[in-house]
Amino acid sequence: MPVFSMRVHNITRRDWLTLLLILFVAGLLRLGQPGIVEFFHDEAMLSSLAQDMVDGKHFPLTGINSSTGIPNPPINVYIMALPYAISSDPQVATIFVMLLNVLGVGLLWLMAHRYFGKTTALIAGLTYAASPWAILYSRKIWAQDFHTPFLLLALFLGLYGFWEAPRRGEGRASRWQITAQALCLPTMLIGMQIHFAAWALVPMYMLLIVMRHRRVRWGALVASALLSALVLLPYGLGLAQTLQDDPTRVSAAAERSTATEGLSFDNASLE
Repeated sequence: MPVFSMRVHNITRRDWLTLLLILFVAGLLRLGQPGIVEFFHDEAMLSSLAQDMVDGKHFPLTGINSSTGIPNPPINVYIMALPYAISSDPQVATIFVMLLNVLGVGLLWLMAHRYFGKTTALIAGLTYAASPWAILYSRKIWAQDFHTPFLLLALFLGLYGFWEAPRRGEGRASRWQITAQALCLPTMLIGMQIHFAAWALVPMYMLLIVMRHRRVRWGALVASALLSALVLLPYGLGLAQTLQDDPTRVSAAAERSTATEGLSFDNASLE
């Protein structure tokens, strides 16, 4: 007997109209005046790497340096190369980030409606669409501003693929459910590579697998592992190259992080 079950709710024509209204609100609040956003060091460095990649000058295996000194994964650069392939104007890249987050609002509404009903979807969708903090962190070329849509997509793929699929031996999983199982982890790893903080969601994926292990299709899981390895490969190569050039890079970053965990005072610091 399942510990927890969710009923799947169908989407009606009126529901689609509700979604359009929510997306309109989200777009209106995010897409206004794209030229009035912060553009500091991180945004400039990420834009420069993306433009160099588009121009064929360099194919990065690492991104910009993190605050600890360890280089970020290059997935941010690959994603931002998409708008810079259209235009070198940072405003186009900014609008691209805004549109990704409007899509994220739609994904949240879709999950809430499918598994919790139209009322929950309406509240969740409007709250996310109009939240000042969600809007603030949806409007610039910064890793924290565009990883959420990928994580929401991964969560939806996990619920659709693992939660809805029938148990092995009790029914045949649809092609879409098997595909969702295969794409869940790679999509999540894309979001997790955009910013290190998202790695805190790893237990969520593991819990999903453990709770629904009888619904896992092993072929899909093997495909998922292979795709995940491909997603991680560029950063793995880049990190190996970084350590070869500077073997103390990671250990030095760890020491700096440990040293700043607490505050210490002495007489000199109080003078």
